[in-house]
Amino acid sequence: MLGRNKQLQLEHEQLKEALLDQISSLRRQGIEKDKLLEERNEMISHLRAQLATARDKLAKTEEELRGVKQTKTKLEKDLRDEKRTNDRMLSQLAHGEKMLSMVCAYRGEDERKDAARLLQENLDLEDKVLKLKQQVKWLAKESAAKETDD
Repeated sequence: MLGRNKQLQLEHEQLKEALLDQISSLRRQGIEKDKLLEERNEMISHLRAQLATARDKLAKTEEELRGVKQTKTKLEKDLRDEKRTNDRMLSQLAHGEKMLSMVCAYRGEDERKDAARLLQENLDLEDKVLKLKQQVKWLAKESAAKETDD
């Protein structure tokens, strides 16, 4: 019987050691899982922060885009208005030039000199109109360039 008790005690010790090994292994696994969970939570926090930053940047970019679109709309309207004004001025200049040509054909030398002076003024005005048109084109190109950059 004594032999049987020793054998049971030996088996009991072996089971106890095996259980202690399993407990130790489970503790290590638990610690490892806790580390992994902590790392995952840190990664999630980091990703949430990046998402918040990206959303803020998107909102800012969308706001800037709205501003650019408003500016573009205003510039296009200004361009159309300027074109109408320029067209009207050119039409008036052409009509004035015709009138001066007719006056010059039937008047004396002094009237012709005055007409030539007026004609030169008209040409100067046409040059100014062309320069304004070039500025308008340049502004339109700048607006388009800003829009594509944004």
